[in-house]
Amino acid sequence: MSNIFYDKAEELVSKVGSRDPLEALAYLNTEVRYSNHHQFDGLKGFCIIALKQRYVMLNAKLSECEMRCVASHELGHIKMHMKDTKTCAFQEFDLYHTVSLQEDEASSFGADFLMSDLDVLDVIENGCTDIYQAAMVLKVPRQFLTYKLSSMIARGHDLLLPELTDNRFLAKPLYSR
Repeated sequence: MSNIFYDKAEELVSKVGSRDPLEALAYLNTEVRYSNHHQFDGLKGFCIIALKQRYVMLNAKLSECEMRCVASHELGHIKMHMKDTKTCAFQEFDLYHTVSLQEDEASSFGADFLMSDLDVLDVIENGCTDIYQAAMVLKVPRQFLTYKLSSMIARGHDLLLPELTDNRFLAKPLYSR
């Protein structure tokens, strides 16, 4: 069974040759900038188009794992919501404090982009059946893994979904410092 987010994510992975969201953003001629002006638990990132140039801003205080997840989420907005991105900025203050179809879509795309089905199945087959442990091995928040598992189930994989996803998970620190 097909899934638009999975299909678009895999198409981009094939073109870029990598699951690195920063490489994919560069491939899409998107300028990535880093800001130190936001607290660790504040604004994590946003994307916008200004003067026909795509920009993604990432909070420089994020851990490497968080940076990858936020970058792949913003990549999801660029790939799935370009029309909307042209008229307004997606920023984390709005993204993670409201329940939105666009946020779910961006996270679904981001999870499919960051993690291959084979990587997830490999972790499960090697005895990692706890969602927390599997997420740690895959270096993603458990909620991001839940998006990936939802995608895999929708495409016919025989897996159990441990919990419903919450698109506000990136609004909170993923790891304590």
